[in-house]
Amino acid sequence: MHDSGKNKIEIGQSSGSNERHKSEKIAELLFSDAKPGTHWEEKYPSRELPKGAYVTRFAPSPTGFLHVGGVMQALTDEAEAKRSGGVFILRIEDTDRARFVEGAEEAIYDGLDWAGVHVDEGGREKKGNYGPYKQSERLETYLTYAKELIKNGFAYPCFCTSEELQKVREEQERTKQPRMYSGTCRDLSEKSIEEYINAGKRFTVRLKVPEGETVEWNDLTKKNPITWDTKNIDDQVLLKSDGFPTYHLANVVDDHLMGVNRVYRGEEWISSTPKHLLMYKALGWKAPEFGHLVLLRELETQQKLSKRKGEAGLEWYKKEGYAPEALRNFLTRIMWAHPEGRDVYPHEDFIRGFDVHKMGEGAPQVNPKLLEHINQEYLARLDPEKRLEEVVNWAKAFEPEFAEICMKHRDDAERYLGIEPERMKKLSEAKALFGFYFSELYVTAAREELLSETAGDEAKMKEVLTAYVNEFYGQEDGHDAWQAKVRKLASRTGLKDKNIFMLLRKVLTGSKNSPPLYEVMQALGGEEVLKRINAIRQKPGTF
Repeated sequence: MHDSGKNKIEIGQSSGSNERHKSEKIAELLFSDAKPGTHWEEKYPSRELPKGAYVTRFAPSPTGFLHVGGVMQALTDEAEAKRSGGVFILRIEDTDRARFVEGAEEAIYDGLDWAGVHVDEGGREKKGNYGPYKQSERLETYLTYAKELIKNGFAYPCFCTSEELQKVREEQERTKQPRMYSGTCRDLSEKSIEEYINAGKRFTVRLKVPEGETVEWNDLTKKNPITWDTKNIDDQVLLKSDGFPTYHLANVVDDHLMGVNRVYRGEEWISSTPKHLLMYKALGWKAPEFGHLVLLRELETQQKLSKRKGEAGLEWYKKEGYAPEALRNFLTRIMWAHPEGRDVYPHEDFIRGFDVHKMGEGAPQVNPKLLEHINQEYLARLDPEKRLEEVVNWAKAFEPEFAEICMKHRDDAERYLGIEPERMKKLSEAKALFGFYFSELYVTAAREELLSETAGDEAKMKEVLTAYVNEFYGQEDGHDAWQAKVRKLASRTGLKDKNIFMLLRKVLTGSKNSPPLYEVMQALGGEEVLKRINAIRQKPGTF
């Protein structure tokens, strides 16, 4: 089958009048007498790894944006593989063509790169010897094992139409029965199957779930074994009529051939695990260990973090101004407690210390306050050069003019961002918090705001500013000496200290909130300070 060009078909490429021909070719491949299986086992030999090493995989589908919960799972996979000396694989599961979104695959690569998730095999570079790492490029492989399952009585062709299946589902809903396949085609004779195929009827391939058995496994994240009665397991479709596999067949085949021995996925896949374990058994393969991670929850509602909500997508966190390292720290923190009780720590601490058995069964929560705290701490701890790099990288995407200004005044920008850096909780706040330092972005406070410090007396305000310039410009006073002189100026002009200080703050920064005034003036330099004060005091009449 694998070496004969006449048996190869372009699965999923034909349509219209070619549809029957394609169906016939799939049937020929599935029901011929050729021996299945050996080709792929030879192509993907067993891995030679240290004892106790884990091969893990993150296998997203390109059906939309990268979910932040997916990043959390990828971090788990990466940590498990790195700590044990194993291999971490990125595999694209793109066999659901109806939900495929153009550009989503690149978005997955970009998102993982941004979040600092590093893979050993697969990914954009397609590195590794167990590829292809995209399921749409492995279709012939799945036909081989669908054929083996049929031949050994663990799967069967189903000729039911979508209309017939819909009627059954509607009746099941009406009578409040479980939505499961009715078994119409489960025991068709070989003669009936041959007649249907010869008549050109389209078919799927379904798993033939054994009756009267129990499936049990020890889940890595649960205290007790999980047990499933086969009467509650559906005869799942494994191969669609267009030759594309469903998730259930493809991920089992790929995990086996790629040597994956530890699988992490969301808890919503627990009900699928019995089906997968039945296939491992039917194919004579050793199943990997499974760990089903509790899904991310919203803090207030305790509901699953839905893909329909913006904050579920990685792009939302980028736009909001969370640094990638801080978000990564947050995602590891909500599923793992640092042994020293720290919220902010090097990622290597998580890789070394994470133990899935100690996760517990409580749901990790997206706590905005914790995320802001971690992001704020992270940004404050960076050296000036790295802090500016983070700000510029964010601004290039969302505030390109601000990014250009920062790069134009690079040395000054590093110094400005180093004045009370803990004020910045998110990168998106940088322009509002530090933009006033740059002459291109500086805007003085509104007239009413300035006059409020002298009870609306414009002459008094200009008198104070003129006196300040005459007494202070060109002098290099230390903080205490400068502050003492300002207080004397306040006393002489009959104003309160706080009004003088606030007036200067508003004139120089355009806001009543800023880093300490003396430090601001030192950063601006005497020439810029004079320029900004004179712009107010020298305006004729009202302004």
